[in-house]
Amino acid sequence: MRSLLRLLFATLLLWVVSPSSLSAQVNGARIAPRGTAQISVGATFATHDSRFGSVEQPESGERQPLGTPFNASLTSETFVPLQPLQAELNRVLMLPDGEAATIANPGNLFLSAATLHTAADHRSVPIGIEIGVLPRVSLGVRLPLTQQWLSIQGMGVGEGTVGVNPDPTHNSAVLRGVDTTFAAFGGGHLLPTRDSELGRALQARVRNAGVGGELRLPEQAIAAVGITGFAAADEIGTGRHTPGRPAWGLGDLELSARLQLLDSRPVAEGPGAGYRVALELGLRLPTGAPAGADYLVLPLPDEGLFGLVVGLQGDVALSPRFGASLATRWESLGSVEVERRRWLPVADSPPAFVDDTIRWDAGARGSLLLAPWIRLVDEITVFSRYAYSLRAGESYGTVSAVPAEGQQMVLRGARSAQEAGLGIEYSTLPAFFAGRAGLPMEVSLLVQQSFAGSGGAPAVRAIQMQARIYIPLWGR
Repeated sequence: MRSLLRLLFATLLLWVVSPSSLSAQVNGARIAPRGTAQISVGATFATHDSRFGSVEQPESGERQPLGTPFNASLTSETFVPLQPLQAELNRVLMLPDGEAATIANPGNLFLSAATLHTAADHRSVPIGIEIGVLPRVSLGVRLPLTQQWLSIQGMGVGEGTVGVNPDPTHNSAVLRGVDTTFAAFGGGHLLPTRDSELGRALQARVRNAGVGGELRLPEQAIAAVGITGFAAADEIGTGRHTPGRPAWGLGDLELSARLQLLDSRPVAEGPGAGYRVALELGLRLPTGAPAGADYLVLPLPDEGLFGLVVGLQGDVALSPRFGASLATRWESLGSVEVERRRWLPVADSPPAFVDDTIRWDAGARGSLLLAPWIRLVDEITVFSRYAYSLRAGESYGTVSAVPAEGQQMVLRGARSAQEAGLGIEYSTLPAFFAGRAGLPMEVSLLVQQSFAGSGGAPAVRAIQMQARIYIPLWGR
């Protein structure tokens, strides 16, 4: 009676953190016998701090840390307040003969570069029940409790070339001695740092003018501001687990019906040689809440979506000790309105983040899973697991005043991921069928990791646990 409930933890992990989902792992094609309920409770602990591909190069497949899009320096090309400073600085550096040894440009005039280290954490507690209503037909329902958040693990600040003017009065007087029109620049809020190329060039300009004295330039650069605006204030921290994590919530409810198409031996015979094939039809109901704007650097979490599911599971046992399971699944999903946070350059002020509402059409996804297994003894099975998932057909539409195309970090196009893992299962079912155990149950543990992908699919590391118990309701 190794049914779909044995393998729900594989479905829930993929459902929560990757582009597609599957509902089978080892012997997943077994249907619950008529009059038997299979109840499962599991736990998934998953995290990722990088993804395969980026918004700019989604098909590259190269790993990109989640914080990479925010690691750029703010130059005069991207930060409007630096443009007047660059123009005035070049005017001051210009010698009377119309030449300048050093010219201010985006390559040497910029704010400190902030390096953001982030991680996305996912928790899921799937609860499911499947009941055999006819000899080859079962009905099931599952509902996960989920928790997922973006944490900031740390932030580094590189060297910039612009700092706060430490002595506007003194610097204004020194530059007035060079040219009276330079006084306003010397009294401004920002100047090049002392040890930067532009700072040294500015001091040389003063010395060459022979006015005496020296500029008092800033020793430290200004850090890029607004860089953490995409995350809630209580999520900012240096630890992986921050005190601001959201509360647990409901995921999407899934109703399913499964039909045993082929079965070469009765269930009670246990794990002998043979084969099974099962068809699954499912309906997904949007009981979960879609993610808010804090998920700027993540693929949109799959909650709050209506969907239709078709799946096929197959098992082949080459002997009582060796076998493999194969599963494929296709989901067609609906659309939902979500908030996404957007980087907004503002003239004459630091950049800001604004929240916009867009309509997200989640498209469709397909999945393929292969799980060879070896039964060490009657009670213990070890297995490996390979999964390929593909997500395509996503699109975005305008709901608020800002076009969806203006959104930052919205992943477009197909998204794929490949995962591999190792697991172990303890089962009392063989002993139960032989009359040596009174409680039919199974306990599973799986460790897995993504090793390839594209389109911004998350590079996930995960641990999954699952407990299943089988209860007779009527009949034998």
